[in-house]
Amino acid sequence: MSFKFLVAGSAALALVSAALPAAAAVTTVYADRAAFDAAAGPLTTETFESCAVNSQVNATLSAGSPGVCGAIVPGVRFAPPPGGQNYVAPPGQTGNPTIAFGVNSPPYEPLIVDFTGPDTVAFGADLFQNSGAGGQTPGAAPYEVTVHFLGGDPDAVFDLGVISGGSFFGFTSDTAIDSLGITRLDGYAVIDDASFTPGPVPEPASWALMLTGFGGLGALLRRRGTALAA
Repeated sequence: MSFKFLVAGSAALALVSAALPAAAAVTTVYADRAAFDAAAGPLTTETFESCAVNSQVNATLSAGSPGVCGAIVPGVRFAPPPGGQNYVAPPGQTGNPTIAFGVNSPPYEPLIVDFTGPDTVAFGADLFQNSGAGGQTPGAAPYEVTVHFLGGDPDAVFDLGVISGGSFFGFTSDTAIDSLGITRLDGYAVIDDASFTPGPVPEPASWALMLTGFGGLGALLRRRGTALAA
């Protein structure tokens, strides 16, 4: 697969560089949420609005284990950095207008986003500054987003600049995304309104229900076949 890197949109997000090796996934980057939404198609978004603010989070949050949140949308998991913890930031603390989610410790480590469906091909989120205690810096704060793909494609690494008050970063790919790490290189990563596409594969309970339905359909067809033979 040949390498191709595109940037769409404008604005507050400064894309410093994007290091993608040869034979990588074809990836388009967006600095504008409206442009990203239009390109990505149907999206599922975790807003973190059901989460208890000022909470420290030591475990992975998911639909099956929402922890301090009332619910987490299916198809995605949010994990703390290795040996660290995440934090639910109240509105305004890190420049975020609503509840946001970020790394609490240690600094300079990634907030990990893991996708449970096999066909996630787009991700976007609002990124905010946190230099410590929600502090902002004048200029753009350096962020790094490392994307891991399914199927063995090389990782994509995006270096970004996030301004005080927040910036949007999103991308679409022709290769399914397995997971990604979002790191503020001189502080703590903070995200909100994390969107991805498409929807998740059925949960185990849904698979069981579907198999039961298929089994019932098979029994009905067998009875019909027996009746026709008679």
